[in-house]
Amino acid sequence: MVIEKKHLPANCPLEGAEPANHTMYRLVKNDPPTENDFMRWMDEHPEIAKKKKKNKKEWCKCHAVSFNSSLENLIAVFRNNHNNAAKKYCGIVKGDLSNVHGEILQTGRPTHFSLWKSPEAQVHKGFKVIHKGGHNVT
Repeated sequence: MVIEKKHLPANCPLEGAEPANHTMYRLVKNDPPTENDFMRWMDEHPEIAKKKKKNKKEWCKCHAVSFNSSLENLIAVFRNNHNNAAKKYCGIVKGDLSNVHGEILQTGRPTHFSLWKSPEAQVHKGFKVIHKGGHNVT
């Protein structure tokens, strides 16, 4: 699926982004996850995002949803309570992204990915909580 770019800034998604086809993980506040658990970075952090508007690359990344390819990294976030994660999030979800969800690119750390969602994508429906507070859910 080709992502509609009319809701994105110019030169966005970033060069190298490709149709999503990955298993990914994400911290969420709800079980089961809701659409609000998959908001763009700029919607989660509007005051910080405004400051990035002058840098085209950073502004483009603000229009994406962050994912992680490493379950172990997110478990460590809970274990170390990084940025108060244990209080902010109920758990970690796992799901498979496909081209209907949008375009994705590895950004930042090696396990960090940015997804520029298709407007009609309902990403939350393909994700399930697999860890709660850093503990396996069976």
